[in-house]
Amino acid sequence: MALVMSAALCMAALFLLFKVFDKRNIALLPAIVINYFTASLCGTLVSPPWQAGDLTPLALPVMVLGVLFITLFYLTGLSTQRAGVAVTSVSSKMSLVLTVLAAVLLHGERPSAVEWMGIALALAGVVMASWSSGAPGARGVWLLPLLLFLGNAAIDITLNATQRTLLTPATEPVFPTLIFMLAGLLGVGWMLAKRTLQQLCGARSRQLRLALLHRGRTGPQWPCGEQCVPPDEHRRDPLRHTGLHALVQGTAARRAMGGPGVRTDRPGAHPFTGHMSADHHFTIQHEGTAQLREKASRFIGIAFHVRDEESFKQRLLSVKKEHHTARHWCWAYVIGDDGQVHRSQDDGEPSGTAGKPILRHIQGRGLTYTAVIVVRYFGGTLLGKGGLVQAYGDTAKAALEQAVIIEEVARTRMSIHCTYAQLDRLRSDVAATDGLVVDGSYGDRCHLVVELPRGRVNTALERWALQGIEAAVKDQAK
Repeated sequence: MALVMSAALCMAALFLLFKVFDKRNIALLPAIVINYFTASLCGTLVSPPWQAGDLTPLALPVMVLGVLFITLFYLTGLSTQRAGVAVTSVSSKMSLVLTVLAAVLLHGERPSAVEWMGIALALAGVVMASWSSGAPGARGVWLLPLLLFLGNAAIDITLNATQRTLLTPATEPVFPTLIFMLAGLLGVGWMLAKRTLQQLCGARSRQLRLALLHRGRTGPQWPCGEQCVPPDEHRRDPLRHTGLHALVQGTAARRAMGGPGVRTDRPGAHPFTGHMSADHHFTIQHEGTAQLREKASRFIGIAFHVRDEESFKQRLLSVKKEHHTARHWCWAYVIGDDGQVHRSQDDGEPSGTAGKPILRHIQGRGLTYTAVIVVRYFGGTLLGKGGLVQAYGDTAKAALEQAVIIEEVARTRMSIHCTYAQLDRLRSDVAATDGLVVDGSYGDRCHLVVELPRGRVNTALERWALQGIEAAVKDQAK
């Protein structure tokens, strides 16, 4: 009984320690690796493996269990931090249910009716606890307890089979030491691979940004080698005069790598619906045009990027000059990071039949800094209110579908000073917050210039202050 109580207390302390790691922002994997190396060192001092004789028969179970140990220990930490102590504890302990079932199937054991009822209740408890752990904003969290449930059962079954068939009095004391040592080595390999991947991605991202900077002077060519629009359209594209091309260079690099920084919809793609927040919004990079004929009337839609009301007015005057023989020039626009400014105009059409349908299509796609002008050449036949709503709405929709839509990230530029020992952790923090390292110099200390999404600046400043990293806001990078 004392042994069981001690084990329970140690497990509870472990779960609480994982929560402390989360609050103190302590990396989980290095701590687990240190734990395994400490355990293997203690085991080696007590029972040296080289004194146990032939260990070859244990090679396969040691490899399997080493992988399971490091993986399940890491998942236990993640589950504790994300799903909670209660759910993680239930999932880990109830894995004994599967162990019992394996004993029944493999070794012919026969549980009683009460034991079968307990197994069923335990399984139901694991499923219910795991499902309830999927709290709002914790997408996929419920999967962690289920993986723990299955993984711990796999460990118990493998240990039981190995003990029954392979272990001898000489090899039994060193068997856990071998597992711990392999788990620690796998953890080191995991960390090295992760660090190498981050370095390669950082270098690749910088190369792509430099390439985009160069290509931005000659044409709108993306790293995929495709041109977004023909060269003649690019020359008359108003975006070249708004500075938007420079704003999206960093996020475009990550798009080319498959990262989360930007999303681009090509002309003719499926209807795109974006989502605005304090950190990012969706807008048009290259304009789209479309034409529609309805009962001899011709509708021409133009969807384009607009930065402010004044630039929209200038573009509207330009469209009116180009289509000076048209009857109506109806329009709508949405401006602001949150799309808070929006206007629409029917321009002589019956109220609510032109501007509002256009506006609905802009807002329906979650776009901002976006305007649509629909020009109508009257064909002599009245369409009625319903026909006008349909015609103006369809034309605006078609023009938006032909536009190239991108995600703009609103960023704040920061100046950071740190030591070389803090550098790798700092770069990981920047990457984890969807930030960019735009410049750096290295002398006695490291000086980095980074750009973070605006909504994450305050949290980053607080975290870095606790780590002794000097950080200050320079300006708004967007």
